[in-house]
Amino acid sequence: MEPFYKNEYRNQLEDLYIESAGADIDNEKALELLLLYTLPIHEAGPTAQRLISHFGSFSKVMNADFEQLIEVGGMDWDSAVLVSLVKNLSGRMKAEPDADTASLDGLDSSIQYFSQLLHFKKSPLLYAAVLDENAEIVKAKEIASGKKRFSDSSYNQICKLCREESASSLVIAYNVSGSDKLPGDSEREFFRRFKKLPDGKAVKLYDVIVFNEDGAYAFSGDLRLAAYLG
Repeated sequence: MEPFYKNEYRNQLEDLYIESAGADIDNEKALELLLLYTLPIHEAGPTAQRLISHFGSFSKVMNADFEQLIEVGGMDWDSAVLVSLVKNLSGRMKAEPDADTASLDGLDSSIQYFSQLLHFKKSPLLYAAVLDENAEIVKAKEIASGKKRFSDSSYNQICKLCREESASSLVIAYNVSGSDKLPGDSEREFFRRFKKLPDGKAVKLYDVIVFNEDGAYAFSGDLRLAAYLG
């Protein structure tokens, strides 16, 4: 008897997926194929159906966390890891935009760029992107996380990045929990420090982007609310 992970049915689904580049396999069958790598053939199909019924749609299944997936009947540890890993890998791919082709010449482009970097990130993070005179990204970098985001260390890192890349302007983005959106007093004081770098070089603070559970808020360099994207 063939082991469940080397069955003819899974091979048929694999061939259908490969030959059609996924076009001839619906969402439920695609999920079933994924589960066939961890579950026996007689369990993969019913578990795929159960997942979609439980969460309400295929997309909600693929956006579920490990803890949510493992609670569904038929899902074992390996299956929950595999399904949640697909979401995680997709998020990692989106979080690596091509800095060589990105231009932050407006608020919309700034929001779009940093939404990719902060997508799927639950911990509080601070990013900075330094731009040349044409608003093209020279380099983007995760600066800090947690309570260290608006520290002297973060400030010094960003200043160093500006000097090393001969930046003309700067965009800073960070995420917050809940519905908070306005920079507090400590954040505002942090951003004001970039009016002039320690070596006297002037770098324009182009935008500050704040992401929360509602969407993205863009502030101009003087910290006035300029745009919102829900």
